[in-house]
Amino acid sequence: MNNITVAGTIGKDAVTHHTANDKAVTGFSLADSQGYGDKKTTIWYDCTIWGDRGTKLAQYLAKGQSVTVTGTLGTREHEGKTYLTVNV
Repeated sequence: MNNITVAGTIGKDAVTHHTANDKAVTGFSLADSQGYGDKKTTIWYDCTIWGDRGTKLAQYLAKGQSVTVTGTLGTREHEGKTYLTVNV
């Protein structure tokens, strides 16, 4: 299992959706910036929290907040691009 801990800034407010079998899933983006000036790079992570924990935390996960998350690292493909994901 690939575990990762990322500290960064939330890029968009957390949004909670329900799956077809009525399970709650909360998602938000997290930016991890490194370096400075012309050498600054930003890595974006799509974070998901399943169940009631995500539903309760969604009100606190707003754009611009600094957070640290720990979860399972993964990737997903969409329209020819690869996205990093963290399942919290």
